[in-house]
Amino acid sequence: MIGFGSIANQKVGGVVPPVVQYLLDMFPGAVYAKSLRKLVSNAGAITRVRETLNDNEDDFLANQILNIPGYTGANNGAIVNLYGQTINDNGSSQSIITRQPLIVDNGTLVTSNGFPAISFVGGGKSLLNPTIIIPQPYTLFAVLEIKNISGFKEILGTSNTNYILGQNNNVILVRLGGGGQAYSVGLSVNQRLIVSVVADDINTTVQVNNETPLNTGITPGTAGIEGLSISRRNDWDGLFLEAVIFEGDQTSNRSAIVNELNTYYNVY
Repeated sequence: MIGFGSIANQKVGGVVPPVVQYLLDMFPGAVYAKSLRKLVSNAGAITRVRETLNDNEDDFLANQILNIPGYTGANNGAIVNLYGQTINDNGSSQSIITRQPLIVDNGTLVTSNGFPAISFVGGGKSLLNPTIIIPQPYTLFAVLEIKNISGFKEILGTSNTNYILGQNNNVILVRLGGGGQAYSVGLSVNQRLIVSVVADDINTTVQVNNETPLNTGITPGTAGIEGLSISRRNDWDGLFLEAVIFEGDQTSNRSAIVNELNTYYNVY
C-alpha cells in the first residue's frame, strides 16, 4: 500500500508505507493529536499498554505497535494512556482498569482493515483528557469504525451538552453549547469513516468520507471545548484509529487532509 508516514506506520500483513512527510509536519497547528501511527517527526512514545494478566505496563513507539502482542502474550493489552503528539496535548488516559479500551484482545492485535486500532467495542470504556482547552474556531479530523448503530453514543466530548462528535443510532451528531444537529448519513455496522468537523464561530459543517460537507445550522459561539475525552460517557461502541484537532478553520486544507487520511487508511 502506498501511503504517508514512515516504517513506524504499518498495516498488518501489508506493505510498509514509504517515508514521506508526516501529517502534522505538512499541516501544522494541531492542538490535539491521538493516533497509533506517527503524526509528527519528533513524536516519542505513542501509547502505554497494560498486560492484563500481571498488570505490567510499558510504553510503545509507533514502530513497536505491531509487536505489542509479543509483550502481552495470549492475554489482553489495555490502553493506559494514548499520548498526545502535540506540545500542549498531555494525552488521554484511564486509571480504572475495567474501563481501559483494548489494543490486544486475547493475544491478537485489534485492527480495522488491517490497521492497528483501539477497541471500545461493547461499551464501558473511555480515555479521559481533562486538561486540554481548545478555543473556536477549530477543525476536527477523525478515523473510526462503527460497531453499533443503536442508541446515543458520545465519541469525542466534554459534557452532555458539548461534544464535537457523537452518534445517534445510524447518524453522526455534533452538539455544541446545547444545540445539536445530525449529519444525515446512514451509518452501518463495521463501516469505516473519516469524519471532519469545522466549527468556525459562525456555523459548523460536518463531512463524512467524501460526501459534500453538511451545514449543520449550529452557531456555536466562541466557547470552544475543554477536557476533550474519547467515549467520556463510557458508551461508544467502535474502533478508534485517529483524531486530530487544529486550532483555526482548516476549510482550505480540508480536502488535502481528508485525502491524506484516506490515502493512508484506505477508508473509501
